[in-house]
Amino acid sequence: MKVRAYLMKIVLQNHPKSNFKETLIKAKLLTGRKNGVIQSIFEEDSELLWHNVFHYSAALTNVLHFSPECWDRYSSSTSTNKNLAKARSIGEAIERYCLSVYDENDFILSNYAKIKKEAINPSDFGLFSETQYSKNNFNISRFSVYNKLHWVWGYSLMKEKPVLLPACFVFVPYKVKNEVFFIRESISTGAACGNTIEEAILSGIYEVVERDAFMIWW
Repeated sequence: MKVRAYLMKIVLQNHPKSNFKETLIKAKLLTGRKNGVIQSIFEEDSELLWHNVFHYSAALTNVLHFSPECWDRYSSSTSTNKNLAKARSIGEAIERYCLSVYDENDFILSNYAKIKKEAINPSDFGLFSETQYSKNNFNISRFSVYNKLHWVWGYSLMKEKPVLLPACFVFVPYKVKNEVFFIRESISTGAACGNTIEEAILSGIYEVVERDAFMIWW
């Protein structure tokens, strides 16, 4: 429960829009071969350079030393601005680091029926359609409030209080244990990094709206 203590209240504030220079300055504190979150940042060779499009990649440390799962250690970005491409690859790397580092001892094993006063209902998120569930080769069953899941503390901006979320909705990759019900593959949509918490929240919202608009079009 100690994790919850850090989530008592999030107060959002107005900030001037940050720029890539801030990201590059902060990245110096996170980069290092021996103990950096980011081990290296490098420019990739690309045919797009002929068109003044720059491609940068950032290499993360190996999180398997302290976390049960590891996502892709390399993140990349492109831009017509060299420093912006570099800054975006850094942001992508930090985002992946935050998604892939967790301690299973912090998880709460329970079903939604027992903790519904403190938890977000997984059915409120995008799961699967009845057509998908009805297919013989579809290996994911319908969610039930009695399914046991791993839960982790988060913060609801709408309810303005800490809430419990399914761990599989938060971490990527997330390894499903035998005692835990499988309700959805882990995805990174809506996860974002920013120079301020407000910037990160907005970026996450923008990504969800972007995906939703694309799926409606598709």
